[in-house]
Amino acid sequence: MTENRTGKKGWPWNEEVDPSVYGDLKWPKISIVTPSYNQGQFIEETIRSVLSQNYPNLEYIIIDGGSNDQSVDIIKSYSDRIQYWVSEKDAGQSDALIKGFNKASGDIFNWINSDDILHPKGLYYIAKAFMDNPELEFVHGRNGIMSVESEPVGFMPHPDDQLEARYLCEMPYGQQACFFRRQAYFESGGINRDIRFSMDFDLYVKMHALGIRSRQIHELIGSYREHQETKTSNLESVMRHENGNIFATLLFSVGDKRKAEFFTKMGFSPYSPYKVRPGIPKSLVRQATLMFLKKNIWYYYEKDLEVAHKMAWGIIKMDWKNIFNTHYLKIITDRHKHFKA
Repeated sequence: MTENRTGKKGWPWNEEVDPSVYGDLKWPKISIVTPSYNQGQFIEETIRSVLSQNYPNLEYIIIDGGSNDQSVDIIKSYSDRIQYWVSEKDAGQSDALIKGFNKASGDIFNWINSDDILHPKGLYYIAKAFMDNPELEFVHGRNGIMSVESEPVGFMPHPDDQLEARYLCEMPYGQQACFFRRQAYFESGGINRDIRFSMDFDLYVKMHALGIRSRQIHELIGSYREHQETKTSNLESVMRHENGNIFATLLFSVGDKRKAEFFTKMGFSPYSPYKVRPGIPKSLVRQATLMFLKKNIWYYYEKDLEVAHKMAWGIIKMDWKNIFNTHYLKIITDRHKHFKA
């Protein structure tokens, strides 16, 4: 490993995975892409967290968008262990990811943003799951949350119930902990260049609409870093709207025109249709739709009462027992009070 010039201690500064953990097995090639732009404060920790895995069959690719901070100097200092890197102007994160995955030659893909990290043995756990279950096309583990100072502050949701429906309407995992087969990536159409923030959700929904075989594991794989740029309300508003566009696209793609038009009436705009496996059960689509609406309704209650009102009626119409739910009745009542005012 490149010398630690920072004086910092702990993973991944003066700790690394013991190479002997991998033994003499033939490990699948993993390609990891790091998109980056002016993240010099964090990118070295990201790079070290990937390289300190000492994974024996790693392809590491960094696509920098022409940073004007210290990022390029940091990348250069690790260039002997980076299979490909470039620093040039691009059209944003989605564009950088497309560039990176088009360069990748591994059988298993993921990306690690330049302010996030992998945890010790993260690649070991992921690769072992694929090796032990060669039919799998998507594996996701636990994901942590850390502060600007790299202190652990919690964990992202890791539900293990109703996963088949969750895969179509939300991310029951953190992006850093999701790895997928090369073939699944390209068959799904890959990253959508036009999506600014929810390109991960879009990609995973497209993959699962194809019927890929997925597995949840419970080891800690990566961590997402919370800092001011990730928390602004404007960014969340764009992300939520993109999520609605994505789910509307899924509904149109599976041929559920009625639900799809319900989403367009809320202001969501579908992207180009997804390729979907034939025979996705209507009951599964209905379950996923209810889950999506219930997950997002309270955000819109605070931000856009009109959309929340429509979501409440959609929930009730799909499952009439919800007419007795005081929370949804409150949204409907508040909307009428607001209208009269």
